[in-house]
Amino acid sequence: MKGEMSMGKRKLIVGLLSAVILCGNMSVASAAENNSDIAKSASGDIVIEDYWTTDAFGDQMYVMFTYRYSDGSSVHRTGFSHTSNNRTWSESLSDNFFSDTLYSTATLTCQYSFTCSAWCDIYGQSGH
Repeated sequence: MKGEMSMGKRKLIVGLLSAVILCGNMSVASAAENNSDIAKSASGDIVIEDYWTTDAFGDQMYVMFTYRYSDGSSVHRTGFSHTSNNRTWSESLSDNFFSDTLYSTATLTCQYSFTCSAWCDIYGQSGH
């Protein structure tokens, strides 16, 4: 019969389609797994943990901690900055390394004071 496909051809087509689907899924998974590694290496193993908070005067303040980590071996705070809102703030900074994580605390003082903190571990994971 002209319209029918032989069993061998069907198996071949099903096999090829399965291989295409399998390979396509593998490349998508591989790309997703590598995206975080690409982002970390592109940033030179630097993590910036930043956020907005409200200072004692009710003004919005931008606070930024900067860390440099070496995947699996060490982490260091390399910077701290904040907006001044046209006031003179004094800074008191401290770091505490516990387990595989560096915890940083900053107290900013003007007429009033407030404390902000952030952390980064030796793998580049961070938070505040």
